[in-house]
Amino acid sequence: MRTADPSMEDWDYLVILDACRYDYFKILHHRYLEGELERRLSLGTDTWTWCRRALRGSYGDVLYVSANPYINSAVSLRGCRAKDSVREIIDVWSYGWDEELGTVPPWTLAAEAIRLLGRHEGRMIIHFLQPHAPYLSPRYRASGFPRPEPGKTPILRNTRKNIPPMERIIRAGASAMWRLRLLRHHWPLLEALGLPPASPMDAVRRLYGVQGLREAYRENLEITLGYV
Repeated sequence: MRTADPSMEDWDYLVILDACRYDYFKILHHRYLEGELERRLSLGTDTWTWCRRALRGSYGDVLYVSANPYINSAVSLRGCRAKDSVREIIDVWSYGWDEELGTVPPWTLAAEAIRLLGRHEGRMIIHFLQPHAPYLSPRYRASGFPRPEPGKTPILRNTRKNIPPMERIIRAGASAMWRLRLLRHHWPLLEALGLPPASPMDAVRRLYGVQGLREAYRENLEITLGYV
């Protein structure tokens, strides 16, 4: 099985859709993109793991246009040291953050990438934050993430400044696999206790149900593919 490892591929422009599910992409991609679709195994299920495994070695010709604050030019987060592996990181997450949406919208990142295309002679990685929550559709709008400050505040974690106590306990004491399971099932408990949503996903689930959450995700992907 082949993996999504940029060091093993021949490419000029690598477009990353953050938290993009293959099953949804398979259904929608042909409306926006040409080419042959191949399924690959990701090197990680979160940004920092993917970064540690994929961006190893030196990519001295690569310009990384990043909407994701974990990929930044300032600090290393959770062992992700992308700034040491590429020529330069453009921190679009820093100046392109939309306070109302609580994210970097795809139109902002696309505009920056297009602006840079004519100025950079090497390869380019263009990292969209979507279809990762929060959701852009006005039909499924909920609070997004606060403006990130790498090294100072939690990043892409919660819709409030304070993480609910239940979530703090789970993160402190559970293994990675059990944390995923417990966080999924503790959302209804947080709601029953009157605590704020744990994330934009949880907020949309509360407002529109699981089916609404799925539809919000699909629309996020469709909106972003239009800019890709």
